[in-house]
Amino acid sequence: MVNFLSEKRQILLLVAITLVIAVAGTQVVNYFSHDNDAVVSQYTAVFHADGTLEETFTYKINVKGKHFLYRYWEAPLANKDLGYPQILFLGIDVPDDSYWYLKDNFGHLYGIEDDDLDIRIAINREAYRSEAGAFNPNGYAPGEYTVKYWYKVLPPLQYDNEYANLNLKLASQHITYKNVRVEIENLGYIERLYPHPLFLRQVMVGNWYIFTGSLVENELLEFEFLMTPEALNHLDGYPRLETDVKSTTIYLNNRLNIVYLTISGIYWFNKLATFLLPLGLYGLWMRYGKEHDYAIPPFLSTIPNRTLKPWIVNLVFKRDAMDFDKDGFYATLLDLHERGNIKVDVHDKDVVIEIINDRGLDRYEYKVMYFLKKIARNDVVKTEYMVDMVEQAQSDIIVEGKVIILKRQYEVEVIGFVIADGIWEPVANDKSITYKSVKISGKIKPFKI
Repeated sequence: MVNFLSEKRQILLLVAITLVIAVAGTQVVNYFSHDNDAVVSQYTAVFHADGTLEETFTYKINVKGKHFLYRYWEAPLANKDLGYPQILFLGIDVPDDSYWYLKDNFGHLYGIEDDDLDIRIAINREAYRSEAGAFNPNGYAPGEYTVKYWYKVLPPLQYDNEYANLNLKLASQHITYKNVRVEIENLGYIERLYPHPLFLRQVMVGNWYIFTGSLVENELLEFEFLMTPEALNHLDGYPRLETDVKSTTIYLNNRLNIVYLTISGIYWFNKLATFLLPLGLYGLWMRYGKEHDYAIPPFLSTIPNRTLKPWIVNLVFKRDAMDFDKDGFYATLLDLHERGNIKVDVHDKDVVIEIINDRGLDRYEYKVMYFLKKIARNDVVKTEYMVDMVEQAQSDIIVEGKVIILKRQYEVEVIGFVIADGIWEPVANDKSITYKSVKISGKIKPFKI
């Protein structure tokens, strides 16, 4: 079979495929996360030194059927002083053919005349408390619309003898902000600003801090102010005496920054890992999967070791290492034939073995040769000789004993396991040790070589 791709081309193709999948996956995610039904294409906030806040939202509507352009506050929102920390509503500018509205933290609705009952019901049903915005009963066509808001921020202010603190939270639960610009005026009382998210770009223009960036859906946008006590003379709010304001502010912001950095690190690590995966696969292949070239002597790769005897090779691949069997015996006969110690031939379907010499034999080959000589006539072994011997053993006890001894010798010394029809034990006299048959069971069966 023709291999059209080499090993290296195959792994490079795999790397290319995984890289394409990684790029496609991130682009698909970016595509679906870009513009939903609506986004804020531009958000601008201007925070003055006296606590006045101007916000400009440019909403981009991508589908038909949207009736609301709104801004929701977590802090209490009202058009009058509540006597506790709040966002004081000052005014709003909405697109043409729109109704402006304010639904304060108590659920009271402002901006809609009493005779517009259907509109009041629709806004009351859908609007959150502490929400202001624009409503179009006919719906907004896809496009961009700008709404401007004016507020007075009346925040809680923590202070001690040296420092004061203000937390200005502008957004937490919201749609995507494609572009963000926040301007904060400093008349000299701001010691340090802590922006969240951490990586907003910051510049200083005159006495204005300017932060720019973007926000994904529901990403926190807030600013922590560490100020001198002079700030209390400029900001209308609700001061509360605390201890060690500076240390508390720094500690809380450092902890928040650690969380933000950790989450950002995981996000970018996952994104980077997506693109590093193909390189990782290639590295693993280089380290563990690549086929290496080795110089191998021809002797090892083409022919077996010719010095090993067939019965040794048979021991390695069959049965137990201490057992011989008939396959080793047959292989030894063929090897002896090849070496010229015997000659094996076939005449009329009878096997004929001619014994030539016993030179160069090892211990096992000697036992094989000894066995052949025992059953040979004039150094020739024929099948018919063994058949005659078995037939004579049926009527001659001496021949029967000889056959039994030959069979035992074949089973014990030649093929290596004891299976005998009789048990033999030694009997001693004054001059020698002989063997007698203690028990012989069954008939003598012919055996083949």
